[in-house]
Amino acid sequence: MLPYLFEDRLHKDPSQTQRLTAGILTLHGLVSAVSGPLIGHYADKMPNRRTPLLLSLAGCVMGTLLVAWSPSLVVLLLGRVLQGIAGSAVWIVGLATAADTVQDSGMGKVMGVIMTFASAGIISGPMVSGILLETVGYWLTWSVPIGILIVDIISRLLMIESPQNSSPASSDNLEETSTLLPTKTQIEPHDASTTVGFWVFLLRDSRVLTALAITILTTAILTSFHATLPLHTGKAFGWTPREVGIMFFLLSVPALFLSTPAGWLRDRIGVRLPITISLALHAVFHVLVGVAGDGHFPWATLQHRGPALYTSSIICLGILRPFVTGVGPVELTGKSRSIF
Repeated sequence: MLPYLFEDRLHKDPSQTQRLTAGILTLHGLVSAVSGPLIGHYADKMPNRRTPLLLSLAGCVMGTLLVAWSPSLVVLLLGRVLQGIAGSAVWIVGLATAADTVQDSGMGKVMGVIMTFASAGIISGPMVSGILLETVGYWLTWSVPIGILIVDIISRLLMIESPQNSSPASSDNLEETSTLLPTKTQIEPHDASTTVGFWVFLLRDSRVLTALAITILTTAILTSFHATLPLHTGKAFGWTPREVGIMFFLLSVPALFLSTPAGWLRDRIGVRLPITISLALHAVFHVLVGVAGDGHFPWATLQHRGPALYTSSIICLGILRPFVTGVGPVELTGKSRSIF
């Protein structure tokens, strides 16, 4: 959809498409990274999860409308910024809602189920948009995500929240023997119960840092496909948005079936072995994805094995992906519970 936006609606030169696409995706990721900790901080202070979820979804609707309308590059950038902030809030508050109701021993399976539904959205997005764009036109294509967001808002209005645990620091729970003045340990900057101390505690843990690094890596890998797959396959194989949508479908569909077993495996044997094997195989198939269609490798061009090699590598990457996604939330949830 982004190449179509740049070239057909904003009338940018096709030679700028890859640079603009990478810039838009980078902006989205940067906004999400900066806003995420702030959103999480204030979401924890809200009396319930429903209100921030509704505000986040309303922001997603507004951002999507701006992107769809986008008469200029400035409006497109503004819409993507709003989508980045609101989308991060939906993920953060949604995962917090799940963590409120699930024990540590089941977080892997629950994250697997969540990633299954997330993968369903990832599958339907590029594939459906590519087909609709060619068959029914621009605005009817955009009506699908806007309609889904409206249904999501209605679902959040009907959501029944689990009762929250009252904070042990509230004045209602203080015993008569409790001190009225903060002690030294209560105001110590590196006390994990304070905001600063919480982050210091987390970022000193090697497991947390490794999980965050893997999350950044896997997100960067997936985002890179959005920036390069349509342009590379169009140039190397002459594929249309329909074929590009099918590639995203093949990249995402294995997660529908493997995310829950991958979560069960993490609960059963831990995360180290599945992630190590998966990342090693990721490297192999990413090399093959780059080789397919490259003129430096005549045996992998369009006239020979290029499309088959590219397609099979995409499928293999889709199979491996569930074993590396979701590790960040699982590790962070477990570590956070050890603090509070």
